[in-house]
Amino acid sequence: MKYKDALALAIVLLQTGCVSFDTVPEMYARSQWKGRPAQDAINFFGPPQKMDRTADDKNVVMQWYRDTSYDTNEVVARTAERQGDVIVHTNHWATVNNPNRCIISVTVDQDRSIVGFEADDGGLLLSHGCQSVKFGPP
Repeated sequence: MKYKDALALAIVLLQTGCVSFDTVPEMYARSQWKGRPAQDAINFFGPPQKMDRTADDKNVVMQWYRDTSYDTNEVVARTAERQGDVIVHTNHWATVNNPNRCIISVTVDQDRSIVGFEADDGGLLLSHGCQSVKFGPP
């Protein structure tokens, strides 16, 4: 019975988006960045917007934030009014901003070599914030 419960939980997590999988471009970029000099990442992404030491104080994590927000034209309200014997429905449209972001993290060791690469949408539900970002390297 425990197997069925675990399977049901896994299906729920997958359907609700609580489990994320790396995309093929992200996996490819991770393999391409590892072992390269940190300067290559700085040359490609620009100066990092944040730098922190890892918990073990052996590596440094450089981060870049990309705003991938987009606008859509959507129906925001609908009214209905009677005109004679006919009910007329009117859609009211507006431009809606959809916030999105991508956080690129590159971990660098003491020899200034890249040992890790991560691209994350910052936990925004169903955002796919990193799809439009180029991961490099050149």
